[in-house]
Amino acid sequence: MSIIFIILALILTLSITLMAVSGLRSKPKMALGIAAGMVLLVASTYIVFGRPDLTKPHAASIETMTARAKANLDKTRDLYRLDPNTTVDQWAKLSSQYWDIGDMIEAAKTLEIGTQSIKDAKGRDTLMAAQAQVLIMANNNQVDDKAKALLEDILTRAPDNLRALFFLGLAAEQKGDMQGTKKYWSRVLALAPQDSTLRKTLLARINRQKNPPPKKAISIPPGPQREMIEGMVAKLANRLRAEGGTAPEWARLGRSYAVLGQTDKAISAYNKARKLDPDNAEKYKAVLDSLTPSKDAAPKP
Repeated sequence: MSIIFIILALILTLSITLMAVSGLRSKPKMALGIAAGMVLLVASTYIVFGRPDLTKPHAASIETMTARAKANLDKTRDLYRLDPNTTVDQWAKLSSQYWDIGDMIEAAKTLEIGTQSIKDAKGRDTLMAAQAQVLIMANNNQVDDKAKALLEDILTRAPDNLRALFFLGLAAEQKGDMQGTKKYWSRVLALAPQDSTLRKTLLARINRQKNPPPKKAISIPPGPQREMIEGMVAKLANRLRAEGGTAPEWARLGRSYAVLGQTDKAISAYNKARKLDPDNAEKYKAVLDSLTPSKDAAPKP
């Protein structure tokens, strides 16, 4: 309860008592009116001064609450910095809390401060890798020079750090360095547990790169243009049937049929490519699955 409200309530009580003593009891209507006026005065004064949130709805806006939350996090960070016993998990959680309020710069800064405070080398590497990841995510998933330098620094001490290997592979991919990408990501696949999220994420990414989904059928009305395209595809098909062709050529024919909306022919061509290239059967299976309607999607009898 606000101290202002208590003081005003005491004033009201004292006023009514004085009125009673001074003889206003003989005039009840006047006493009632004065008492009502005092109650209204107390209530309005309390609303204005004792509970500003009732008359100032913007006092608790999102901006205000965010600023308060950040101020509290800043205080916690200062305490952590002074406490040599602050753990890696505490620094990571504090960084996550900055992230939750949308302040990615402070989230990365917190991890950097934690790195400087932690004595254990493995703990420092953990926070450095987390800092690099925050910087990458804040940069629209692009690996900038600072993040890359952090990751490379980690590998000088911990060459099997999975997070560093993954993001350095991503950096190489973004630079068009496919050899570098293969170098880092093959190492991740060799080290990551079979059921780990990182391994599954990386395999899915590699599969999407190797097997982009077939283009949707283009809408080409009957006429000279469609006849020309179909003629080119027919020539390719005739040549492959006559000469045999390679797996990539049959896959190209499958893509062409898929673009034209001739799904049955596309499936047949991809099956031929899979037979010619059994080592990459999974690659072709993923494409075939995208062309074949799911059993779950079929109408029930």
